[in-house]
Amino acid sequence: MEVRSGAQGWAGAGRVAVLAALLLCLWCRAAAERVRYAIPEELAAGSLVGPLARDLGLSADELPARKLRIVAGDEKQYFTLEDDNRNLRVNDRIDRETICGAVSPCVLSLEAVVENPFDIFHVSVTIQDINDNAPQFDGEFVTIEMIESTPPGTRFPLGSGRDPDIGANSLQNYELTPNPLFSLLVRESPDGTKTRGTDANDNPPVFTKEIYTVRLMENLPEGSLAFQVKATDNDEGTNAEITYSFRKIAKNIRQLFTLDPSTGDVKVTGALDYEESKYYEIRSFIREHIQTNNNQRPGQRKCLRLHITITATDRGRPALRSSAELVLEVSDVNDNAPVFEEAAYSAYVAENNAAGALVLRVQARDADAGANGRVSYWLAGGSAGAAGAAPPVSVEARSGALYAQRSFDYERCREFAVAVRAQDGGAPARSSTATVRVFVLDRNDNAPRVLWPAAAAAAGEAAGAAASPFEVVPRSAEAGYLVAKVVAVDADAGRNAWLSYELVQASEPALFRVGLHSGEVRTARAVSERDAAKQRLVAVEALPELSERAAGAEAPAAELHFYLVLALALLSALFLLSVALAVLARLRRAGPPAVLRCLGAQRFSVAGAAFPADFCEGTLPYSYNLCVAAPARALPEAAWPPPPVPVLSAEELLSGDSCQKPSPNSGAETGEPPADPDAPQVCKASRSRYSH
Repeated sequence: MEVRSGAQGWAGAGRVAVLAALLLCLWCRAAAERVRYAIPEELAAGSLVGPLARDLGLSADELPARKLRIVAGDEKQYFTLEDDNRNLRVNDRIDRETICGAVSPCVLSLEAVVENPFDIFHVSVTIQDINDNAPQFDGEFVTIEMIESTPPGTRFPLGSGRDPDIGANSLQNYELTPNPLFSLLVRESPDGTKTRGTDANDNPPVFTKEIYTVRLMENLPEGSLAFQVKATDNDEGTNAEITYSFRKIAKNIRQLFTLDPSTGDVKVTGALDYEESKYYEIRSFIREHIQTNNNQRPGQRKCLRLHITITATDRGRPALRSSAELVLEVSDVNDNAPVFEEAAYSAYVAENNAAGALVLRVQARDADAGANGRVSYWLAGGSAGAAGAAPPVSVEARSGALYAQRSFDYERCREFAVAVRAQDGGAPARSSTATVRVFVLDRNDNAPRVLWPAAAAAAGEAAGAAASPFEVVPRSAEAGYLVAKVVAVDADAGRNAWLSYELVQASEPALFRVGLHSGEVRTARAVSERDAAKQRLVAVEALPELSERAAGAEAPAAELHFYLVLALALLSALFLLSVALAVLARLRRAGPPAVLRCLGAQRFSVAGAAFPADFCEGTLPYSYNLCVAAPARALPEAAWPPPPVPVLSAEELLSGDSCQKPSPNSGAETGEPPADPDAPQVCKASRSRYSH
């Protein structure tokens, strides 16, 4: 028995699961196709409604696999499917008046379900009215008592007839069988609108109030008493009988309210929706909005105000009437939840932001008014960080603005999501939730880190050579020989993590080069015997390309290079200026150059002693050469002829002193050779200045 009970339990659970899945599919299938048929009522069972399988695009070969079936929402199955071709046929009697009453059009809805793949189609069958009902009075017999002295023209009410059919099949008119004593006067049209009658009557009905003001809730159930109007008539008899009616009321107003013609009770027959914006037109009926914007800001008062004029008419001759104005104010109830503009929001915030920075502003609208439409925001549950940590953002209750609670770090958290709940101030409160996903954008805030050579080895370089990493390069290495590879990483992402490598310092910069992007250190040329046995690379830096940090780091270096070049240029200019000034000063002290003086001097030939040097003025000095000979082992052979003219020094020529004639012993000073042959021989050749 335990096994049997378990099987039954599993079977019941299976049926419940299948039913739940079917209902879920019926609710979620919002975009399915709709097939429409129209049939008259009262068709016999088995009558064809339509070829459902063909209209759904299913061929005869597909029918066994697709398993087409129909599901009706009503308990009574009005339709069925044929087994072979799956045509839709009538299963039971369909009476339009029983199913829909006075509602037109009368539509029966069902769902067509197929499998492999699973799909749902909506099928609508419109039931057309036929004239299958005869008009009827409330009673089969109407008894009227009158005295024989009743004057002609006296009226006796008969009551109205009823026909459940609609349209052309409904009640159209009234007829009286031919009778010479009576005639029929129709005071009420088939649609129930009262006509104006004339009667001898001198007192109109009077309402107890001129204006009736009633406040209704929009969720008032249908059939509820909204209010009651009351009128009195001072006449007697039939002239004092009062009938209440709306005055030229529109059809849509009739669907919302009904007026009891005898008691004056006004009842609600339709749904009063505060958020709808319908316009009702009637001669004495005005619909007035204090606020016409259905999406006004929360806290502003909004109500639906209806002005209705009700007329009370007596049955006297002539009929007198009195009117009263009814003001209906529909009060709002909290039947709408706040609705976000978007179901999911996305925000982008750069890392290293300031705490309190605005992240995003969400907004939800509530169609209700007053406190029911006043929306407040807060973070829903589950938005806090791990282990109950404070959430990364906060929300302002009134504006819906999200602010950062702390500075975000892209390397630690690249994105997170929070749930924001919007709740109105109604009772009970209604709320809705939206998801905000925040993406943290990367910034270049991390310097590259060299993995090899290790930073510890590089730091120990000052302590000793043994702490520095080294590589062995053969003497026969050609250009492009791989010496080492520098490996560096950057914690940033994207372009901020792109690295370039550069040799900062090397003992021989022309011998090595490093790959800009690979970090490979290679020989720039072949290693020669003249290169030192030990080459030292001081540092290899890894710099991120095209990043904010790289640009900021290169700016001081570029500025330093500029100032160094400028200082070198200034020093060079000062040096050249100093040299130029020194040359000019020297030239000024020495006078014009000999070359320039030679260009302006006149040359003459000198013959013997015909031109004695008996003057002291001179123009252009001739050049002279001094020759100093080293001591010789033997006396050189040289002849010293006596000069034909006296020899004057350049100082004597330039001093302007009076010239003296040569003395007889002056030849020993000038023409004779020195007594010591080993003494240095000085030979002076000079040219005197002469004036023509």
